[in-house]
Amino acid sequence: MRRSLYLLGTLALLIGLGGLIAMAIISVNSLAEASTGKEFLSAPISALSQGVGDALRGATSALASGVRPGGSISATTAPGFPGSPHGAAQAPVAAGPTREIPMPSATATLAPTATPTSRPSPTPEPRLPITALRIASIGLETQVVQARYLQGKDGGNWEVPAFVAGHADLTAGAGAPGNAVLLGHVDSIRSGDVFRDLGRVAMGDLVEVWSGNRRFEYRVVAIWSVPRTDGSVMQPTPTPSLTAITCTGQWLPVERDFSHRLVVRAELSRSP
Repeated sequence: MRRSLYLLGTLALLIGLGGLIAMAIISVNSLAEASTGKEFLSAPISALSQGVGDALRGATSALASGVRPGGSISATTAPGFPGSPHGAAQAPVAAGPTREIPMPSATATLAPTATPTSRPSPTPEPRLPITALRIASIGLETQVVQARYLQGKDGGNWEVPAFVAGHADLTAGAGAPGNAVLLGHVDSIRSGDVFRDLGRVAMGDLVEVWSGNRRFEYRVVAIWSVPRTDGSVMQPTPTPSLTAITCTGQWLPVERDFSHRLVVRAELSRSP
């Protein structure tokens, strides 16, 4: 009987020790599983913190690069933001003062910037020399030749040709914008009097000029006289004009010249 009780006590002790061992094993497994789960989560948390750090550095870099509140950036290099398809995008660089350009959205695609092509400037039409003149209202019809500009020590002057009208150098061509100037003598034994009747021209009279076979029509819009030293009548005009000039006023024996110049201004009314 005593032996049986001893065996039962031993068995109970073994059973108790087995339970403790089983509980210890379960605890150890639980701790291992918990430890494994924590190790698994540590990787994404680390990666996420790294991404946030990159984003903050990107934002700081953006501020240093010119990002301004309100969704716009200055015309400098566009900053890169993690997760954005435009991390390496470059904004166009503006010359001169900084200007604002829209910031691209996260889903937008940057279209390539088109390089503007400069159009070549049209070749200006060569100056058309005036070769003939007719003012039918005063019976004037004459050939026109070049009137050379001569530079002297006291300034420059135009050489008025004899017996015909002269188209002054450095003035506009036939039909062109500016002031086409014609010069002619009024009364000279040696050089003729091609413009002797220019003073009879009236407002609105037709003035015809030719450049080779091309004919241009002008209409008289002004008639006046200026002192002989007044060169303003030779200045360019904003519209296609024709100015005929000859001597008028008193004869100055010492100067061997007339005191004034008669000026007839006409404006283009028709061109070929």
